[in-house]
Amino acid sequence: MTTGLSALVTFAIGYYIKWRGFTDLLWIAISLEFLSILAVIFLLKTSNAPIVSTDETTPLLVPHHDNRLTICQLLNVRLLLIINSYIFHLLVLAAMTPLLFYLLSSPFYWSSVDIGNFSAVSLISTAIFSIFGMKILNLCGAADALICAFGHVCFFGYTLCIALAKHSWQLYIALTIHPFSIYQNSLTISMISKLVQINERNHIFTIITEINTIILAFGSSLANWIYAQTVSYEKNFLFLCASGLCIIPFVLNL
Repeated sequence: MTTGLSALVTFAIGYYIKWRGFTDLLWIAISLEFLSILAVIFLLKTSNAPIVSTDETTPLLVPHHDNRLTICQLLNVRLLLIINSYIFHLLVLAAMTPLLFYLLSSPFYWSSVDIGNFSAVSLISTAIFSIFGMKILNLCGAADALICAFGHVCFFGYTLCIALAKHSWQLYIALTIHPFSIYQNSLTISMISKLVQINERNHIFTIITEINTIILAFGSSLANWIYAQTVSYEKNFLFLCASGLCIIPFVLNL
């Protein structure tokens, strides 16, 4: 439902910008954000679920058996590999931030309508085919790490197609790969949950959220700056770098 609504709104926004411009949408977005804040403050109820007491001195990832030190070290390594894979995945996502400017310039010169259509198709195809891809990989017995590695191969292909595209239809061809490139983002929390104790999950998930916010915020700004510096002589430089970055999380998931 969320994806369908997002696709519909994205599709409509392209035509609205062409008709009335961006200013009205800006004020609508600010108003909706303000209403969302009020809804969270006044409408959401506080949970009355009992708080389960935990031993705060319990070390991270320590299982209760004789070989706890060796297994703890192994789990810590796996946890670090997952987090580092997620970090590099976020860096690739941040590197794709200037895609809008890329589509507005030569050789595409897309309008707001073209970008809205492209975004809507991207959302719908990702929502549908990513699930089918996940089901097929699960039926084949692929582990979560292997699914993530496959996702990075697809992300490599997607970013490379975007970087080398010369015509609009080639960009839509790239969307056939994109739905299978999001698995690292989808499975990171699931993989970490299997490695940590219940009382430790809130701390780990908080760290993951902070990593996500920091990298996407600062990474997006850095990506826009790099694109501005390189667009005059190699406009697809940043996207080629993004495809190269996909190799690192692919290796970490093997």
